[in-house]
Amino acid sequence: MDRVRKGIAQSGEAWFTHFQSAGRGRQNKKWDSKPGENLLMSVVWQPTTVFFAFPAIFNMLVALVCRSVLMNHLSQTIFIKWPNDLILHDRKAGGILIENRYIGYEWSNAVIGIGININQAEFEENAQRGTSLFLSDQQQRDALAIARNLHATLLKILEETTDDDLQTIVQSYQDALYRNGETVSLRHGENIIQTTLLGVDQQGLLKTDYQQGTRFSAGEVEWIWQDVPPGS
Repeated sequence: MDRVRKGIAQSGEAWFTHFQSAGRGRQNKKWDSKPGENLLMSVVWQPTTVFFAFPAIFNMLVALVCRSVLMNHLSQTIFIKWPNDLILHDRKAGGILIENRYIGYEWSNAVIGIGININQAEFEENAQRGTSLFLSDQQQRDALAIARNLHATLLKILEETTDDDLQTIVQSYQDALYRNGETVSLRHGENIIQTTLLGVDQQGLLKTDYQQGTRFSAGEVEWIWQDVPPGS
């Protein structure tokens, strides 16, 4: 982001690190990673006009590309927990944080931060909901090689996306949505509500049956994890 602000970042540039000690996710939640275990990458992208009116669909597409690339490396299904988490066996295997920069009203750049647990076998007590590709099948993988593949795939798909693809992206995101059509718990202000997920709209709002159809933005509610029976 510092390079973006200085005007020296090129669209498509990516940075990969083998270790981070001050990573963060949404709502400034801490994201730690041990040396050499995981995929930790940031990509700069100058959004094309196709996404200008639909930045949420841009976010959806990034999540879908991450999901697709990862599913080429394992046999299990990965879901997307709204709005930006990658879920494997009801646990978080990765997350995406997109920071946007605007000049006036013009969306000039996006910095796509991607953190995916590849080979991590142990998680701190405050990250008990974490998992990794390794824990799913006991196979070690080359995190840097996966990052290179993800980077190349992401740039290609972002460049090739047209207006005609937008609704397909929204539908694909809903098809991959974690616990879509099921009852979940969300923290809304000081209250915890039970509601059925009904998908997302093209603005990225979560559709629910709460109070006859309330839609929530990502900043309005917080996901409350629930124990899900094995095999459900």
